[in-house]
Amino acid sequence: MNDRNFPPLGSYHFGLSESEEKRALRIHDEAIIIDFAFVHPGGYRVFEREPFKSGYQRLVGEYAGLELMEKLAFKFPYEADLDHMRALWAQSGVTVGLVDAYYDMTKVDEPQANLEIIDLVPWLRLVRNAADIRAAKAANEHALMLFCQPVGTVPRDLGAFERAYAGGLRTFMLTYNKTNVIGCGCTERLNHGLTDFGVELMALLGELGVIVDLSHCGRATTLEACKISKHPVTANHTGAQALFEHARLKSDEELRAIADTGGIIGVFAIPFFMSRDADADIDILLDHIDYIANLVGWQHVGLGSDTPHVAPKTVLADVFDAATMALLGFRPEDNVTPTQNFVGFDDYTAIALPPDGSSTYFLPRLIGPKRAYELMAMNRTLSASEARDLGIVNQIFPAENFAKDAEAYARRLANGPTQALGHAKNLLTLSTENALETAMEFERRAIADCGRSADFVEGANAFVNKRVASFIGS
Repeated sequence: MNDRNFPPLGSYHFGLSESEEKRALRIHDEAIIIDFAFVHPGGYRVFEREPFKSGYQRLVGEYAGLELMEKLAFKFPYEADLDHMRALWAQSGVTVGLVDAYYDMTKVDEPQANLEIIDLVPWLRLVRNAADIRAAKAANEHALMLFCQPVGTVPRDLGAFERAYAGGLRTFMLTYNKTNVIGCGCTERLNHGLTDFGVELMALLGELGVIVDLSHCGRATTLEACKISKHPVTANHTGAQALFEHARLKSDEELRAIADTGGIIGVFAIPFFMSRDADADIDILLDHIDYIANLVGWQHVGLGSDTPHVAPKTVLADVFDAATMALLGFRPEDNVTPTQNFVGFDDYTAIALPPDGSSTYFLPRLIGPKRAYELMAMNRTLSASEARDLGIVNQIFPAENFAKDAEAYARRLANGPTQALGHAKNLLTLSTENALETAMEFERRAIADCGRSADFVEGANAFVNKRVASFIGS
């Protein structure tokens, strides 16, 4: 299925051993995988191969701007090559993707593009509840759940929401970036809570069984929604503001409030909201997962990729220009760069496991820091070469520069608890007892400097102390 224009599967190395890859593949195959802000399994790279390439070039002659984007993003890829699209879905491993619908809540009775895809594709179904999701998994099919990000107009009309629910809507985000009739968005100049209509709407959504989402909401709206909700809420595509200052990320207070409702925080794969580095890689996404899992518990963390967009990058640059970004409520300081993706996440096929399990995968890291050191601790003594192979970054420091380099390395990788432990493992590949003792001291200091919770630091140090003897003896 892959051709010379399509990079091989699993091209990003996550540092798993063969046994860890096999375990990840088994878990992945058995689990129900939900992307809380799903866009597409293939993204822009689809258009690098036929018949998508020639079809896209034909559409460019007929449409432009947002109209072209809509043509490319929805039915066209399935109409062009349905078998290839099914292969991409299978490689992605996603069981259910939450997809956009009802952008303009004044037009809920009009056809919705993602529902048209479901009508077109025999192995893709609409799910409305947990039983539907389980049935899709059992049938080895894939599914979409409808999620509204209110980019357009939101009417003061509860009936519109009832009709959207009847059409399949199961998650509604209260605001986009700016203030609407419900509450305040995250890039708004002001910071206020819910309106009276917003409170009324939340009560209705709870009665209907529509999940309230707070991803783009401002801080006051987020906190008030969490306070008054009688049901779990989500922020299904965001990240941790403690790691990078950006309006699209959530503060610790907001993350705790969401988790306290029993809700889920989905971490997105949007590099320009999480870093200023033009070469930011997928480890940054994993840092945010680690941080949030450590803050509120792994049970409250998911993935809401919100990428990749389904259009060539030239189209993305043209459509999402400065004027469009301003219309959507993004400011220059928000650094929106629509053509950038994480290194290692061009699309799902860059990280997915092929059937033979020969690529690397990051699923063990997604289950949270409390399990991280359990995954790393083998029930036998590891050789130095095995320890090196298990390291997240394979780096051995020259003995004469060990202290200086090890400390710098520890601090650089100490943004996430799993990375910190991976760093410990790398340093354990050194051969001298003095080097090991020095490495452990720098590792403990790096973990402490991260401000990790006491139970994590205690567990990490216990792991380090327990394994030192084995590594020294290898």
